[in-house]
Amino acid sequence: MAFEDRTVTDRIAGRVLPLYGWQHTHIAKMIMVSENASYAIINRMTGSTDAVLRISRPGYHTLAELVSEVRWIDALAGYGHGINPAKVLPSLDRSCIRSIIGDDGVEYYCIMFEYINGVCLEECINEKILECFKTLGHMTAWMHIQSASWKDIVSIHRMHFNYENIIGEQADWGRWQDRKDIDSCSAYVMSEASDIIKLRLSDYGINNANYGLIHADMRLANIIIANDDNSMRVIDFDDCGFGWFVSDFASSVSFMEERAIVPYLKDAWLNGYSAVRTLSDRDIGMIDTFVMMRRLQLTAWMAGHPESSPVKLYKENWIKNTKTLAHKYLSGE
Repeated sequence: MAFEDRTVTDRIAGRVLPLYGWQHTHIAKMIMVSENASYAIINRMTGSTDAVLRISRPGYHTLAELVSEVRWIDALAGYGHGINPAKVLPSLDRSCIRSIIGDDGVEYYCIMFEYINGVCLEECINEKILECFKTLGHMTAWMHIQSASWKDIVSIHRMHFNYENIIGEQADWGRWQDRKDIDSCSAYVMSEASDIIKLRLSDYGINNANYGLIHADMRLANIIIANDDNSMRVIDFDDCGFGWFVSDFASSVSFMEERAIVPYLKDAWLNGYSAVRTLSDRDIGMIDTFVMMRRLQLTAWMAGHPESSPVKLYKENWIKNTKTLAHKYLSGE
């Protein structure tokens, strides 16, 4: 695919720099390719990273969806309460989204983001991680309060998450059942878990108290502890959409759902969250269902991203550990 051809996205990144007045002062260096291509915008003189460019994969999001993402980020940035997302940087003509036609004749949408100098929470799993999860829960609750009370929410165009597009037959990240490395025993247990998830989601339902605009990908790689003030910052709203509020916790424990520390992380997160926003016993009781659903979703995602860093890091024993997690889920442990 052309999107995986670095020459295409490298040239697009080069064409974006003049739109910010940076053609002589900065260079663009690729960070990674996943759903999007990300580039560090590096100052030629100092060598420092001054911004991050995101080139969207064609067809992954519509322009209306990207505009909605930018609008929510801007609204959160002005809301306060410790929410401080990476800001969108406008180009010289004040546009936040720039359209570039690549050498392949395809239109690419480009957004420039503030670079946050710091350490991602993924690299800070130490004795302070419980306190960090308490802070994360607190921040997540305020994000949910903002989205639930935001008057402009009616004009936001983002996907609505449900069982079918997460792990069902129409799953956006693919069907976990299609992985070639799943043995029959594991597939059976994981299917049983999937069936229970579907029943519990149907029973849980959707209402204004449990469902709304969420980040949906608050995994630890997207949470930055800033070097300048030690504050917690959230990045990468590319997957934001309408979903169940407590599922944001599930994304926070992505790729480590089976670890023994997760129940303690959940307690810490709930401690921070509940100090700001009330959750019912039913909401809290659904968290393990969302964790299991996220694990199955990631199982499919990993199959389509074999060269990504998380896959290389976590692929060993993934199916075995997923089967174990499904057993625990089914038994109510």
